[in-house]
Amino acid sequence: MKSAVSNIVTAAIVIVVLVGSVAGTYYATSGQAQTVTIRSTITQGGGGATSTVTNTVTAASQAAEIKIGFITSLTGVATDVGKQMIQGAQYAVDQINNGGGLCYAGSCHKVSLDIVDNGDTTDIAVVSANKLLQDQVVGVIGFLYTGSVFATQTALMSHKVPILMTSASAVQLTNQVLTNYSQFKYMFRVGSNDSGLAYTGFSFLQLINAKSFYAIAEDFQYAHYEMGFLGNFTKSANIQSLGVDFTPFSATDYSSEILKIVNLHPSAVVGSFSGDNGFAFLKQYKADPVASHIPIMFLGGPWGSKSTIDTLNSAQPGSADYIVDGTLGWNIPLTKLTSPFCQAIEKTFSFCNIGTQGVNYDAVQVLTNAIRTAGTTDPDALVKVLEQTDLAGASGRLVFTAAHQVLLAPGFTQLPLIEWIKGSVYVIYPPNFAQQAYVRPP
Repeated sequence: MKSAVSNIVTAAIVIVVLVGSVAGTYYATSGQAQTVTIRSTITQGGGGATSTVTNTVTAASQAAEIKIGFITSLTGVATDVGKQMIQGAQYAVDQINNGGGLCYAGSCHKVSLDIVDNGDTTDIAVVSANKLLQDQVVGVIGFLYTGSVFATQTALMSHKVPILMTSASAVQLTNQVLTNYSQFKYMFRVGSNDSGLAYTGFSFLQLINAKSFYAIAEDFQYAHYEMGFLGNFTKSANIQSLGVDFTPFSATDYSSEILKIVNLHPSAVVGSFSGDNGFAFLKQYKADPVASHIPIMFLGGPWGSKSTIDTLNSAQPGSADYIVDGTLGWNIPLTKLTSPFCQAIEKTFSFCNIGTQGVNYDAVQVLTNAIRTAGTTDPDALVKVLEQTDLAGASGRLVFTAAHQVLLAPGFTQLPLIEWIKGSVYVIYPPNFAQQAYVRPP
């Protein structure tokens, strides 16, 4: 694959002619265009190699603003995840604007996020997608839920709007690229998919030498896909499934499910939740004198946030101890850019979550790099460049498969397992990143 140029974390900017500075973005204060030379130190691929590119562009106050649609949960049970997604994306936008804007085809443009609500229902997502179409965004990043993409993809694809999913995880979404390329070629996923998340559950079960497991998940489409993949993985390794329960999204009482766990006494429990319902389950699980001793892990979800863990432990001491999460990265050296990104983001938000902040930061960089490289916002031209992406990002080395799924493999994007113990987090898998061995709940 050809390497596309990235300026993902660090850029040395030299402005040769500068006439005015507005809100951190360099533009001319008069109506006349001014010549600006920008020299950037850039990182290519996963090896961290750098080179210097010099572009002479025209910066003018009339340069059209580049609007990127961003859809995430502003309401509903996953607002904490939604905030983290915005934090990562906005950090990328600020970095681009503070560096002179998005420069291509002889002009520099300010970049902005057009943020809309994903909500908890597809109706909300449809209204939000229609707004983004009216606003004529150059692409859409985000989507928390698989159902929201299915509900809006017809409208977005018919308008040729590139989508970079960062959370919606159904394999079926990107498989449409393979079965109907002409219609779905504008769809990409920067984050993990259901198969990758399910594999973290399988990895955990193997790590602890589990002979059996019980699974519980919210009754959402993505969770059914995840548990289907998990069942296939575990069957191949002779790890017995003792059952899967899908609970209502609005559930608050999990006493019957916990009683079932106690009676079955599996080697481990695997869960999949996206918000408050998962918190309610975990609190009740940890309060049970028998279930609390059974290892538990979650397939992604909100468990990567220290603020979430601290809140749970504050409300019920120990409720977030000895839980494992299969997450897209942590502050581990996935690339040479992971640690610098986390160090920078922690200065503002006091924590770093690569799976939410990092992935959405990367998605903005991937899209804007495509615009810069293509020299246009034409969607068909962007697809061709996006397909050739090879960038070192905060969440890993980003290369797309034929299905437009970011490659999930060692040396590219990996999903480690983390364990929370007394408010601190430790990477326990894979071995090359592990900080310590898994600790069973006492």
